[in-house]
Amino acid sequence: MILTYKTVSLFVLLTIMATASEVLATHDHNIKFGLSKVTVELVNQLGPNIDLNIHCKSKDDDLHAQKVPYQQMYWFSFHPNILGTTLFFCGFQWQNQAHSFDVYVEAEDNCNEKNICLWYVRPTGPCLVVDSDHLRCFDWKKESRQHNIEAAPVDDARNRGNDSNERPDRNK
Repeated sequence: MILTYKTVSLFVLLTIMATASEVLATHDHNIKFGLSKVTVELVNQLGPNIDLNIHCKSKDDDLHAQKVPYQQMYWFSFHPNILGTTLFFCGFQWQNQAHSFDVYVEAEDNCNEKNICLWYVRPTGPCLVVDSDHLRCFDWKKESRQHNIEAAPVDDARNRGNDSNERPDRNK
């Protein structure tokens, strides 16, 4: 059997890729192609007795509508794409209000050091927690970071799409 240069090169490349993926998998189960998992957390801070309906999407994923009671959280996790173009946007509805907002823009967001993007959803607009002492708040009316999203019926089952009903462990 005669092996060509291309065949040997392809075999070596595949062997290197397989070994590298095994090394990544054994060192951190949250790494996919070298990219750390990101968690987006959305907390309803609209006021007592006001439920927040959230419907989040990306280009590839529809996370379906969720009902989030006051002071409760909806969260989801994902691996950013290798092109650096990951975008998640959400529609927010409560009482007679309807707004949309980009909750994760890979090119702009620097979530905390644990890759958690914690947002407080308030009547005036969403606020990103920068650190324990600082918020970065946005006005609902501002065009930047907004994205059109259709309203959808809300499932009463909270945390649909999450791996569990528990909040993510921040110590990992």
